[in-house]
Amino acid sequence: MSITDIKDVEIGMGATKVMWTDRQPYEVVGFKGKKTVVLRAMDAELDPSWKPEAVVGGFSAVTVNNHSQKWVLKSNENNMTVNVRYSTSKSKVKGWYSDGQRFSIGKAVKFYDYNF
Repeated sequence: MSITDIKDVEIGMGATKVMWTDRQPYEVVGFKGKKTVVLRAMDAELDPSWKPEAVVGGFSAVTVNNHSQKWVLKSNENNMTVNVRYSTSKSKVKGWYSDGQRFSIGKAVKFYDYNF
């Protein structure tokens, strides 16, 4: 579950950039003022123990084990940072945003949708 109050956010906590079905991992690295959280992108490598299992279907093939992916996440001080603020605007889904991009704070997740 995503954290919705900046008072509950801690440095080192995981975060996730939500991009349609794909997910990119981030981590909390700081704060700017009382309403903004600073996130830094994390490096993600596909765990060699996980291999996509594709069967014929869809446009060409369907990855049947898509949701059992395993990724190795690592901090990288050289990666880019973004500033996010929590929005309760009626014009968009409640959540953490930066330049229109939605984030979830509480857990870092990497997911690549092989079926999209």
